[in-house]
Amino acid sequence: MPSQGNLTIVNAIPNTNLQITCDNNNWNCCDAPQQGADLGSLKPYTSLLYACFRKGGHGCNGNQGVWTLDILGNSLSLGAQPFQIDGDGNIDFNGSNTGAYTSYLVNAGSNNVIWVILPVIS
Repeated sequence: MPSQGNLTIVNAIPNTNLQITCDNNNWNCCDAPQQGADLGSLKPYTSLLYACFRKGGHGCNGNQGVWTLDILGNSLSLGAQPFQIDGDGNIDFNGSNTGAYTSYLVNAGSNNVIWVILPVIS
């Protein structure tokens, strides 16, 4: 049976529109997001909610669902962030981001997490 978790993505980067897509690589055991999926656009200081589902069966029982989200900022690549979802619908990072931004997750309870994307602070 698929497990659901909800990912709210917040763009906290000033003057930068973000486009979030699911990478075609580093993906396994997910019903959502699917490889190549466009999760949406975010203007500065806006958010979007995306329901994520770990695949049940098909060799995925006991395995984490994993995916990587690619981030474009004003049409330039800002990097990627890998995620995972467990059999209970809990979402977490699955490694470090690989880009020109910083971010953190907030556990909002009941399988809801908030991913806040910030500019790199130097």
